[in-house]
Amino acid sequence: MTPRIEEPLADAASWADWFRGQIPTLPLLRQSKRKIDEEATHATEINLHQLAEVVIGDPLLTLRTLVQLQQSKKGETRELTSITSALMMLGIQPFLHQIHALPTVESALADQPVALKWLLSRVARARKAAHYAHDWAVLRRDINAEEVTVAALLYEINEILLWLFAPKLMFLMLSLRKRFADHPIEVLQRKVFNTTDLELRDAAIARFNLPTILKELMNPQNAENPRTRTVLLATRLARHLSRKGWQHPKLEADIEAIEQLVHLNRELLLRRLDAPYEVWPRFGVPVPPTSESKDHPTKGNETQ
Repeated sequence: MTPRIEEPLADAASWADWFRGQIPTLPLLRQSKRKIDEEATHATEINLHQLAEVVIGDPLLTLRTLVQLQQSKKGETRELTSITSALMMLGIQPFLHQIHALPTVESALADQPVALKWLLSRVARARKAAHYAHDWAVLRRDINAEEVTVAALLYEINEILLWLFAPKLMFLMLSLRKRFADHPIEVLQRKVFNTTDLELRDAAIARFNLPTILKELMNPQNAENPRTRTVLLATRLARHLSRKGWQHPKLEADIEAIEQLVHLNRELLLRRLDAPYEVWPRFGVPVPPTSESKDHPTKGNETQ
């Protein structure tokens, strides 16, 4: 049975320590486990890259894999951020054996269907952020697009962990945000968790002993670095779209910042983001002719 936290822990470090202790039995998504079990039935013909794609589609499994890798390194000073390389280092068979014994998120929250819904929505948001980050990293010809992708996928991992292990406190947080919408969110977070989201993320990243480059890419203080800015903007856009869709009032600022980051003209950017035609004028882009607008926008070419 998955343990639960009913009362707030003392501080960010205590939360991070507790989360770190759950890594060996951290649940994964049911979809991930099913796909991995299918791969395991063909153990002699496992496609390593397909297996890595399954892992990187699951924030919890990605976190577990990287933490386990950091733990298993014996005398190895080189830091690995590639999921494919991590699987090779851990060993395919040991990895498959461990995964088979793990519970699923869906079973862990079987008695908390609303919390499960919230958690899955955050997983979807993390995947969307990772998708954006990877796309923009490729456009920018980033030296290692996978690092940026993983950083975006894990940027809000603490919220996923809180929905998994402390749903009672997360519901309390939701209630307080509705009642005290004018209060700074950090004040409410400290009241519920004895820490803030930023403090908890920093403490958890340090306690998980993630590769240094991921720590740097997930640090808002490094926002001047284009790679870090890619992670931050991808997370921000995914968050805004998940809340109010293309009607979110801060999207103009998001689009302008992304445009400057990837150096793509605005029409092509909106196409890559699958923005519906009806919102294009809001961003200063005319709607295409009727013949073209019958079709849903598709991703444009990677040229200006």
